[in-house]
Amino acid sequence: MDKPSLKKKAGTYVLMITQNIFPNGNAGAVRDLCFAKIYQALGYQVAHIGMGQAQSCGMYEDVEFYSLHTDNRFWGSKPLRHIYYKKRLKKLYQKLREKYGTPYAIHTYSVPNDSMLWAKKTAIQNNIPIINDTVEWYSPCQFKFGCFNYHYIAKDRCNKKILDKPFRIIAISRYLENYFQNQGLQTARIPVILDSPQYSTNSERRAARVRFTYAGTPHNKDYIHCAIIAFCKLPEQIRKYFEFEVIGIDTETISKFYSPLPPQIHVHGKLERNNVLQILYQSDFGVLLRPEAERYAQAGFPTKVVEAMMCGCAMLCNITSDLGLYLVDKENAVLVNGNSVEDAYNGFMQISEMTMAQIESLKKRARDTAVAHFDYRLYIDAIRQLLSPEKMR
Repeated sequence: MDKPSLKKKAGTYVLMITQNIFPNGNAGAVRDLCFAKIYQALGYQVAHIGMGQAQSCGMYEDVEFYSLHTDNRFWGSKPLRHIYYKKRLKKLYQKLREKYGTPYAIHTYSVPNDSMLWAKKTAIQNNIPIINDTVEWYSPCQFKFGCFNYHYIAKDRCNKKILDKPFRIIAISRYLENYFQNQGLQTARIPVILDSPQYSTNSERRAARVRFTYAGTPHNKDYIHCAIIAFCKLPEQIRKYFEFEVIGIDTETISKFYSPLPPQIHVHGKLERNNVLQILYQSDFGVLLRPEAERYAQAGFPTKVVEAMMCGCAMLCNITSDLGLYLVDKENAVLVNGNSVEDAYNGFMQISEMTMAQIESLKKRARDTAVAHFDYRLYIDAIRQLLSPEKMR
């Protein structure tokens, strides 16, 4: 990676402010990069302020990036870290403004509320567009103390109180789109987006077993325990033709779900993103179960589904969020009715009755669906409209 360039001019660049581990450190960072490429396609350069852990600044795919990451232990409590985050953010913004002038627009994603308020004030003072990429709305069930959890309260306040005019909204789901449109905000629904040419599929894969993969950190969102229990309960004569790769969870945690684990379950713990993709390329099905009625499942959109499909995996899942717009049972996915052990068991059994030719057909259609709906290039015009000067206040 190169050092930041010095070519930006006032009004010709978009400033992105997020807390994602840019570049490529997490799913949010991948989404950030896709939006950066959209801004570039519209003729703007991009300066990104994130929380990357590898280096404090650099260039990545023509995106100039800076990191405000610090050792959390040093800064103490979360409120204190947020205070210092805002101070460091304002200081870095001033340096960028001295170099390049005022940005054409500000793009935010899940930054602390006080920093969101500062960004909104800055946009108003400079009469520039401010766009927030809105990707989630928590449910109490995700947290030990429910609606009294700090993160729950902060996100609720952000979505209900802070995100008002002049914010323009990128909504990752219909649930969020409907909410913000009803608040009178200009809104564009953009689901998970990826750069499809960067994903290849292994068309020559001819494994002896059908491979399932879960890659993620459940955090009371994904009911991976139900899928693991269901897999363990499969008859041995069926399970011996399967294998299940579990990424992002350690063996000790999985053993709490079911013990002893059968040899067909391979536990990887946390892996670098490139290693995760290599396993997905060699897999047949991604696995995801979530409770359909919970707000977080309706408001979000599972990145792991789109990334698995882009790698040529079909999905074994139930319908949450907007997945029903894209997934069709037995065409590009195997859909189950819910998120229980029984539902997962039935899904595994259905797949056990399929031929490899049928599975390969599902996988090809899953990849085609991903390219047709989740490539970032499909949403360039939507962002152009959000940036349109005549829509400014």
